[in-house]
Amino acid sequence: MIKDEPEDKYIPVLKPVLEALLNENKMLRRKNSQLGGKVARMRRALNGGD
Repeated sequence: MIKDEPEDKYIPVLKPVLEALLNENKMLRRKNSQLGGKVARMRRALNGGD
């Protein structure tokens, strides 16, 4: 027999929050890799200038 757990009522509230966090994480990761590429290019330019 399955009885309703009181925690179940939090799931519909948490799901959109979790999805929003996942989306934000994806965007930040993308931004971070773009910045990493920029830094690498700048480092190469600086080191190449020697």
